[in-house]
Amino acid sequence: MLRQPLLHRFATFVSLCATTICTADLWAQVPTPTDTDTVPNVQSVMVNLPDGRKIEATDRMASWQLGKTLSLALALKARGGDDASFQESLAQAKAIAAALKLELPEPPEINSIADVWKAKDYLAGKQKSIAALLQARERPDLAGLTRLATEVIFAGTIYSPINNDDPEDSKIQSQINKQLVNQIKISSMRSGFASTQEVVSALGPFVKLLESNDSLDTDALLNTLHQLETILNNEQHGASVDGETPKPNRDNGNHQVNVDIDPTSNPLDAEAEKIVRQFVENRTAARELTLKLKPTSSACAALLDAATANAATAAYEEMFGDPSTEVTPRESQTVVRLRRITTDDLIANAPAAKEFPGGYAQVAPHLKPGFVIYQFSFLEPGAEYGLRFDGLVKIEDQWYLFPKLWRAVSRP
Repeated sequence: MLRQPLLHRFATFVSLCATTICTADLWAQVPTPTDTDTVPNVQSVMVNLPDGRKIEATDRMASWQLGKTLSLALALKARGGDDASFQESLAQAKAIAAALKLELPEPPEINSIADVWKAKDYLAGKQKSIAALLQARERPDLAGLTRLATEVIFAGTIYSPINNDDPEDSKIQSQINKQLVNQIKISSMRSGFASTQEVVSALGPFVKLLESNDSLDTDALLNTLHQLETILNNEQHGASVDGETPKPNRDNGNHQVNVDIDPTSNPLDAEAEKIVRQFVENRTAARELTLKLKPTSSACAALLDAATANAATAAYEEMFGDPSTEVTPRESQTVVRLRRITTDDLIANAPAAKEFPGGYAQVAPHLKPGFVIYQFSFLEPGAEYGLRFDGLVKIEDQWYLFPKLWRAVSRP
């Protein structure tokens, strides 16, 4: 991996020692899930990518992707990557930052591998870094996610197996490697993930490789990043996203799309509104009411093709089996808003489809026509934003809730 001159590596080692708490084993007493695990409130953001695509994501996933995108771009640039690829990644990072309402500072000039430390400080330093800007918003979870992505990627860049032919050089590189491992362990404990245990397990093989002085290949790094992203994707067992409810009547190209509905407009809308309003009127029965909407295997088979129905059934068995899965509006959220789209419009990628979560584009080829999917939100009186859920569907005479259907069908 990285082979810097001894002087550069010594200077960077001193820098690390100045900012890192050195402990014997930071993972020796990882708190149990019941002590620490919580799923933080999240907000929904819309990322407008440079190629014109719009992707809806949580602010937590966006913060992780911001750290990952910038770290990979800067690390590759330090290794001699071409400027065109760097600018393309930078444009994507700016789009993610804009979705987070974050003004992205200009990155440092990167001319050689020796500049990798400036790049790391730009992302995860204590002052004026991307993580520090997120921390200043009183969202340490967002800062933690950006920092962990940065630490993992830059560890893969800076780490180098010890060269035993040069004892002095070997000693310094050994100290640097230990500090890289400590940085990852510290970041994992403050990462903002809901489950510290899962993060430690995902990082374990990567850290063990660094500690054993083995050669590090790209696959090991990418596999670690993939596992962490899977944990982040799965941590929200419930359907809720405490974030923006898109405004009605958006201008979508040449089409004016009205996706909000009046529940008195037709009997099916009125029935859906009645189902949703139960959660406002009987909050103490939230879990019981949620379980009544659990998708059955026959419901999944009715809505989805044979290739995905079984995966969805298994995913919802697990999701609804979790006692924390329930539809729970806040006491102050007494207003119900409904929006709907037909599976036919999703399949055809009609203009109305662009007003719903981008994940539906992934599941559209597997949907069967003839159904209406409702999105519902709980809001405070006069508010535009609230707590939003997707996937309420009536199949025959029964209502079901299919939260984040696109994730359920992609379950391995």
